[in-house]
Amino acid sequence: MTEGKHATMKIRTEVRGHVAILYPAGRLAAGGSEPLLREQVAGAVDDGARHVILDLAEVSGIDSTGIGELVSAYTAAMNRRVSFGLAHLPPKVAAALGATQLGNILPTYPTLEEAIAGGPSPAAGGSPLA
Repeated sequence: MTEGKHATMKIRTEVRGHVAILYPAGRLAAGGSEPLLREQVAGAVDDGARHVILDLAEVSGIDSTGIGELVSAYTAAMNRRVSFGLAHLPPKVAAALGATQLGNILPTYPTLEEAIAGGPSPAAGGSPLA
């Protein structure tokens, strides 16, 4: 497991087979998360992850910059043919994604186990734990 720190955001990373699970904690917001989230996702992909999951259970809030970071992470993963999912969305994060209609675009799962089972897509290389 690795950890990255920034002003108000801390991210722990766990690898299970070809699945990288990132556990951000704190506010996903301007001055607190960028560019840390992007760097952690890119690092996981560079290390061979075929499925990246952000477990957002410990995220205390999100602003427009944080939403942009989620979209950037999703786009970066998809451009590298790596599947991406969000798990354990806190109510504030779910509301923000719903208000922007991104909840219809970003794959979201109620639990980490469902997120792991939900990916990667066949284009990203088959079974996540293979």
